[in-house]
Amino acid sequence: MLARGAAAVWSLVALSHSVVAQPTPAPGPVVVAPAPAVAAAVLPDDAFSREAPPGHLKFRVFAGADGLRNLVIISIAQDDEGFLWIGTEDGVYRFDGERFTHFSVEEGLTSSLVHAVGVAPDGAVCVGSSNGLSCWDGIRFASAASRGMPAVPIQTMATFGGKLWVGTDGYGLYVREPDGEFAPAAGWPGATSATIRALWADADGLVVGNGSTVELTTGDGVWRNIGDAGLAQDVVEGVLRDREGALWIRTATHMWCLPPGAAHVIDVSEGLPTGYELVNVANGMAIGPRGEVMVGTDVGIAYRDSGHWRLIDHAVGMPAAAVRTLFVDREATLWIGAVGGLYQLRGRGVIERYDVPSGLPGNIVWGFKRDREGTLWVGTNRCLVRAIAGAWNCVDGTLGRVFRGIVFPPQGGVFAGGSPSDLLYIDPAGRVTSLDFDRNDDRTILSLAIGPEGDLWIGTSLGMYRLAHAVPGPIQPLQSP
Repeated sequence: MLARGAAAVWSLVALSHSVVAQPTPAPGPVVVAPAPAVAAAVLPDDAFSREAPPGHLKFRVFAGADGLRNLVIISIAQDDEGFLWIGTEDGVYRFDGERFTHFSVEEGLTSSLVHAVGVAPDGAVCVGSSNGLSCWDGIRFASAASRGMPAVPIQTMATFGGKLWVGTDGYGLYVREPDGEFAPAAGWPGATSATIRALWADADGLVVGNGSTVELTTGDGVWRNIGDAGLAQDVVEGVLRDREGALWIRTATHMWCLPPGAAHVIDVSEGLPTGYELVNVANGMAIGPRGEVMVGTDVGIAYRDSGHWRLIDHAVGMPAAAVRTLFVDREATLWIGAVGGLYQLRGRGVIERYDVPSGLPGNIVWGFKRDREGTLWVGTNRCLVRAIAGAWNCVDGTLGRVFRGIVFPPQGGVFAGGSPSDLLYIDPAGRVTSLDFDRNDDRTILSLAIGPEGDLWIGTSLGMYRLAHAVPGPIQPLQSP
């Protein structure tokens, strides 16, 4: 039998081969630091986002102190050298990762009121304003690269098929041909006086909002209309094609989805906040770092997850409310343009912070596991916590305890322990059974594991113990050779 001075067993791993009991030499003093008042978890799968409450995200804020003097961000683009170009109501800013450089009419812009920023096929940054288009020549902005483009308000632009496509306010769709001249897009079925607010380009072609319908082309001058797909008569404000080929169509009051090959759209507006701040704003939709559809709204960012809209708003640390533009750079970092500044979502949006202010009952986390149904269980310094229906809940009968070990036996339920020294078994019906050790020594349960033979192995501050068949019963001390 283990002596009083037996070694503490801090960790157990269920092995694929038989367990041979060996005495553990007594180590020197060991100090184990618990997790510092927070549980930070990399999101492993969709189940986590479905069941766990929202955690806090980390944002970096850029504003006046950083040199970004105008805080109404309208459009964002990234050039071939990696610089970000930010369109505002007072010109455009270039961000090199440390500082912002401001460009206005004095540097060649046609107007300081910028509507859209894009990158042409030759790598030049082009800026569409309330008075036409100008492109960066390496020294300043100039109109030489916009020959043929009238001095009219530019709403949006995109590069596809080696050409720069430009949507205007009241003058239809223009394209810059290989000879460098802009001309109305060949075969465009819409009116030459149309206002083009929505433009999307990807490897499969160009998607263009045309009034209250949508046109598609592969750039060959042939256009395909989605037909009478069931859209309302609202003007199309934004379009996006996701990685599965579905079209997402945003109007001032609705969001529609047209799956690949489908003849009619699906109304997916339920749960999506309003987006009135995005009316007449380009790039209010994006494909997120993990392939999710993301939409700017009046209260933050909405993203599609498992058939529902989830929100990134003040509740999870979003500093601003009304989001006007979204941009995912080549490093998969999300940049957010809002009324109030430029925001960078740190950690690529896959790391969330959970602590007491965000609703986690304990301020120290010792471990976490999922059961067979995918429910997340967390051992804290206050209770055993379970995530249910988007909220953290202390399991009945566990309040006032510290939990360091959690394991799920084959028959269901959960074994959990820490201190006080007794082991708890919570059966599938929620009934709690306390299992005491052979002596009332002041021990702490440090780890739990199911062995290959089906027994529950218990690592404690006074050595290792075993519970036969992992069912409630006598706890046996490990016998030394």
